[in-house]
Amino acid sequence: MFKKFVVCIDSIGQDREFTQEQKEFALKAVYRFRKHWEEFENQKLIADRDALWAERKDDAEKFNEERVAEIKQKEETLVEQFLNPEAEEESKEPEDPKAKLAKNKSVVKEAPKLEKGKGVES
Repeated sequence: MFKKFVVCIDSIGQDREFTQEQKEFALKAVYRFRKHWEEFENQKLIADRDALWAERKDDAEKFNEERVAEIKQKEETLVEQFLNPEAEEESKEPEDPKAKLAKNKSVVKEAPKLEKGKGVES
């Protein structure tokens, strides 16, 4: 796929024609620019291709079938826990009432005291 471009040279208001030497110089500059640009584009395309292959290889190593199955299982477990939190609570042993009371007392001790007409200070 070739792209075509037009290059114009202008005497910037001098109202004169360019000499053959000036036209050849401009044309050679355009050819040098085109060559440099094509080399630059090719280098970038090769670098992009190599990076893509390296990423695919890395992904293939990290995400084999066993790892993907493990991730899916973990995800399903988290979704299930989010959707059914009661099932998780039922599976735990009932908490000792004395321990629960001690836990609540420590929360009360840490709560800030309020004075009449004043709010909570941060």
